[in-house]
Amino acid sequence: MKKKLLITVIAVIVVLATVLGMAACNDTLSDGIFSGGCIAVMDEYGKWGYVDSNGKEIIGFDYEGASSFVNDVAIVVQGKGFFLIDKDGEKIGGPYTDIGAVADNTMIILANKEGKYGVYDTAAKAFSYDFVYDDITPVGDTSVVRMESTINGVEGVEYVDLATGSVTMARKTDEVTYVDGKDGAQNFFFYKAKENNTPVVKAVNVLTGVEAGTWNGGNDTDNGWTYLINHTYDAEGSETATTYHYVTETAIIALDKDVEVPQTKEDGSMLLTAKTAEGSDGTSTTTYTLYGKDGVVIYSGTEQPLWDSSNKAYYITKTENGTLTLNVYKDGALYSASAVVPEGASGVNCDWGINTEENAIGMAISYSVTTGEGENTTTESISKNLVSVSGTTVEIPEEYTYVGVSGGKLILTDNARNRVGIFNTDMTAVTECIYDGATVADGGYIRVSMGECFGVLAADGSTVLDCVYYGIAVA
Repeated sequence: MKKKLLITVIAVIVVLATVLGMAACNDTLSDGIFSGGCIAVMDEYGKWGYVDSNGKEIIGFDYEGASSFVNDVAIVVQGKGFFLIDKDGEKIGGPYTDIGAVADNTMIILANKEGKYGVYDTAAKAFSYDFVYDDITPVGDTSVVRMESTINGVEGVEYVDLATGSVTMARKTDEVTYVDGKDGAQNFFFYKAKENNTPVVKAVNVLTGVEAGTWNGGNDTDNGWTYLINHTYDAEGSETATTYHYVTETAIIALDKDVEVPQTKEDGSMLLTAKTAEGSDGTSTTTYTLYGKDGVVIYSGTEQPLWDSSNKAYYITKTENGTLTLNVYKDGALYSASAVVPEGASGVNCDWGINTEENAIGMAISYSVTTGEGENTTTESISKNLVSVSGTTVEIPEEYTYVGVSGGKLILTDNARNRVGIFNTDMTAVTECIYDGATVADGGYIRVSMGECFGVLAADGSTVLDCVYYGIAVA
């Protein structure tokens, strides 16, 4: 967990983005990235401090790193330690050797100099868990954490939802790890037990606390995957059924033993399986099934989803009735986009990229259209760049290059000036294309950069903070 938490904090204090313009003399803002009435910024000497939305210094530039305030508590780095500070800049805890935040950054996981972990509640302004744990690790992007401790020399694990304070799994000591070559099935805790004097393996879903299964037949591996086996017997002791469950990082999926696993890579909890059925006419049909988060089927059909070149997603493209449809399966979920292609188009090709946080897909499509006959035949090659944002498809004009989507807005580069601007999905401009970088942040504020400096715009593109800072933290 130590590396994970440290990475989280580094991401918090890294230089994030910025703006240009003259700061307006307005009332101090206290929403979005100005939560607490101020924002962390870095000066030309590499030191971090806090200013309000008028640029007035609120807390001095005394830190090597700083986060946004949550419930009037922020994380700062000073010297070789992490500290918690209040809105007056007063230290309320530290130094700590490791730090990270969960539950929408309201709960802060801390390690003291003795290497023990605890949890600070920013709303209660108190420790909800004292420094008695050997390790505390977030479970994915949830508010549930794995808490490791040693009691009377015996190491054990419990899981707690920090958002609610509820224990999803009470302390257990006999852990079994599945999913070869990975950190384990992160959403499940497997442990040894006995039922009717028979050794079994049980699983608990650590996010919900619900028992996820019992297996008495051990486990085996197939194509790099682990599956658990359970035998069912009748009253006379004769076996009546055998079930198999494949284990991914976030799902336990019931499968027939004779099912094929043609692609064994995963993203989220995705697993692709196939089963072939012989027809009465001697032909065979293969049906492909793609499982997503929590083992839910997100695709089933005779067309095989393909693994993309970056090994990050499955996809299927199909051109039918003048429409090109792209279905992308990434992070255990389905994302779709479509584009109109003229009837009779040939050589249709679609290159794509996806932003799962924004539910956005960028598509570069090309095709050829042939018209006329005989000597009058002409073939035109056509290329288009399109973006689908939450189901709305936008064609990017030739004078712009698509950069990405942020906060539901398009980030485009003006090809003539090679500068970035922000646009709505109807292609109306929110900002001019005069920046080196731009991102929409919490509250709709726009972080823009020009050269080495950073600033902030309001959601309508007006300037809030001049582009005079060398870093702005927005998390």
